[in-house]
Order: sequence, then structure tokens, then C-alpha cells
Amino acid sequence: MELYYSEPKDLLPGVLLDKESGKFEITGNSCPMEPFEFFNPILHWFETYSLNPLNNTVFELNLNYFNTSSSKFILKILDLLEEIQNKG
Repeated sequence: MELYYSEPKDLLPGVLLDKESGKFEITGNSCPMEPFEFFNPILHWFETYSLNPLNNTVFELNLNYFNTSSSKFILKILDLLEEIQNKG
């Protein structure tokens, strides 16, 4: 899988999704003007990851602030992670 990396910028969080190193994190503030455009590639990455996850998945969510639209996408990400856990 390809590394997904996005620098924190203004009201967009920093995102690091690296299956090779096992680092999965979203940090900073999350108030994107277009939340679907920002979070859709991240959701797609996790959907692909869920097909062949690592034995141990550790996801760090360290947000200082997030708006309502971000919370909906964060919940979808957490749901995907829960599905991975439930698969064993």
C-alpha cells in the first residue's frame, strides 16, 4: 500500500497512514471547508487497508479541535478500525 501523507495546514489536520512502518495518525485541527474531499481519500485508504491489515493496528487520533462535519468522518474511520478488530 502507498503511504498517505498530508501536512497540517491552516484548519486541516496532519495525516500519516503508513502501513510499512505501522504508523497511522491524524493530528492538529480539523475544520475542512470541503470535508468530503478531504476525508474521502483517507476513508478509501482505510477500506483498502482493512482487506489486508497488519497483525497489530495502532491508530493515533490527536486533534486539538474538530468541527461537526469532521466528527462524522472520524466516526466512519473508527467504525472501519472496529471492523478490522472484529475480524481478528
